[in-house]
This record gives sequence, structure tokens and C-alpha cells, in this order.
Amino acid sequence: MDGTEKAKPEGYGGVNCQTSVGPWEKFIVAELNDGLNRAELEELIAKYGPILKLHKDEIYDNCSVEWFLQHCRLIDSKSGTFVGHPSVDDLPQVGWEAGRFWLELDAGAKGGDFSTAKAYVRARWTQGMTYTDLQFWFLSAYNGPGTGHVNGLLWDTIVHSGDPDLAPLGEHIGDWECCIIRVDNKGKHVLEIILSQHGDTVSFKGSEIPKSFQLVGGSHPVIYSSRNGHALYPSVSANYTQHQKFSGWVPPLTWVGIEAFLRNDTSDGGKTLECSKHYQVISADFLEKEEAFDEPGWVNYHYRWGPEGTTTKLTAKAVSEALYAALGWLAATTPGFLMNALASAILPHYVKDDLNGPGAPIGQKMWNGQ
Repeated sequence: MDGTEKAKPEGYGGVNCQTSVGPWEKFIVAELNDGLNRAELEELIAKYGPILKLHKDEIYDNCSVEWFLQHCRLIDSKSGTFVGHPSVDDLPQVGWEAGRFWLELDAGAKGGDFSTAKAYVRARWTQGMTYTDLQFWFLSAYNGPGTGHVNGLLWDTIVHSGDPDLAPLGEHIGDWECCIIRVDNKGKHVLEIILSQHGDTVSFKGSEIPKSFQLVGGSHPVIYSSRNGHALYPSVSANYTQHQKFSGWVPPLTWVGIEAFLRNDTSDGGKTLECSKHYQVISADFLEKEEAFDEPGWVNYHYRWGPEGTTTKLTAKAVSEALYAALGWLAATTPGFLMNALASAILPHYVKDDLNGPGAPIGQKMWNGQ
């Protein structure tokens, strides 16, 4: 050896390598940075923005963030002070002290104001992802009470039905719902639609999408908001959930039972929001600075969009009485132990956070694509 080192080929990946990036490495870098640009995002929102349809009897409408705040008080439990009708700039955006801040809605503002409503769009993409999530977030000033559906059974045959109002179960100030349109970055086609439903999600992929959704103009999925609760569904239906059933023998020799569901009614004929026209992009943090959208300060508000520490004043006994009323004449033959068991099973589904407000979008699972 002559003590000299041979020159390494272009693109050699040594730790302290000062040579230029080779063709293969350039290809890898291009692949890793294959995110959408601002114009592409706006084009996809215009093409795939969903159409939100409220129930024809909905009384708790959507509204804008600004309208909601102008009908609230921002409570600071630590200092014992409040800001009446706060602006976005009044919301705390740094730090976190559990339960310190919350929003208290004016008594007459539960109905919202649909004329101010818009879809708040977060575009989510990180390095290595082959798709982009277009998240359409919707705010309602108030989440109304739940409605049940009860069937009375004799020998496992339905002989009577009713739909009891379960108020105040399900009620709370502020309500955030979300629809995710997941788009392939290269082909620009929809891979998946994800809908929020009472803290959970339901997903529709590939060929399921045209079978499940009405696609206006061939590309805009219609999504239905359930009456009072605003859970999102792909079609008009009662959308029964949380099925519970109990049965047993009643002397002399009669087999009786009771089953109940929670209703999530959707319908045509109500207010409509075209999200491809009425929207605001609130977050697309992967864009270069010169293309970035203005991010409103409320995005980084991590506290509840409603009160803290409230309690639902309803017992299993009260729910049981509502179920009896729905059963009519059959109630006389239904044992109390069956009714109480059903009522106790229903109660937890609506008293998850009592009447507390929802968590901020930035703290919810769907914000991170889950």
C-alpha cells in the first residue's frame, strides 16, 4: 500500500462523507418527501369535501368556533376569574394544568347558529406516509339527550315497542365530530373514509365506499349527523347501537324479555353543509413556510370545550321508569328485575363524562389518525 486512500464513488454513504448524493439516494430522498403541496390539498378538498346533512328535526345546530366562544365564559378555576365572551386569543395555548380552564355556555345558545358553520380541515401527513388524511372537524354548541328504542318480548317475539326520551342522558356542552377522507398521495384517489361515533370510529375502505355512501358529483360523500348526538353515518337510518337484552320466566309459564337500543336517527330534509365550499384549513404542518396555512390559536387550546366537574342527576331507577312507560300494557308483565338490569346496562353508555364538555380536537385520537 502507498498510504493513500482511493476516492470513493459518488454517493458513498460514509458517516463523514462530504461527497454528493448518488442517484439511488436521491430516489430515496424523493420518496420520503413525497408529501402534497398546498395547491394539491386545496384541489383534493374541492374534489372530495363531504356534504354534511343534519336531521330534519335537529335543534342543536353546528356553529363556528368564533360564534361558540362569543356565547361562552372562559373559566379559570385557579384564579377564580373568568373572561366573558372570549376571543380566540384569550384561550390558553401553552402549558397544561388538569381541569384549570373550561368553557361555560350561555343558557340561550344551545341551538348554535348554522349560518356560521364551517368544516375545520386538518391535513395530516408525516414522513414515510403514502397517504394524506383530510380531517373535517365539526363543532356544535350542544349535544342533546339520547333516545332509546325498547322492545317488549313474549316468547322472544316483539309484542310492543316504544322510544323513550332518555334526557338528560347524553347531554353536554360543546360537541366535536370528525370525518376523515384518506387520500393516496400518488393516485389522488380515496382510500378510506372514517367517521366519528360517540368517541369511537367506523371505517369504510375501497369498494365499501361507493356501496355505503351517496357520492354527489361522483366524489363528494354525503355524511349524516344523527339527531341530538351528531354521530356521523353514511345513510338514512335509525342506526341502532348499544343493544342490550334480558329475559326470564314469569309465573305461571311465560317467557318474557326486554331489549333496548340507543337510536341515532339520521334523515334527509335538514340543513346541509357543503364542506368543499365552506371550510377553513386549520393545520397542515408539513407544508413549507411559504405555503403554510394560518393556524388559528384555538388549535392549541388543550382544555375542554365545555365544563368540568358536572354530574348527571339520573339513576337506573329513573331510566327504568322511562322504559316502563315505553312498554305500555306489556309493562305489567315485565318483572322489575329485568327492567332494572336493562336500565343499569344502558346508563353507563351515556354517563361516560357526565355533562362535561368534549376534549379539544388536538387531544383526540382522530387528530393523530387513529
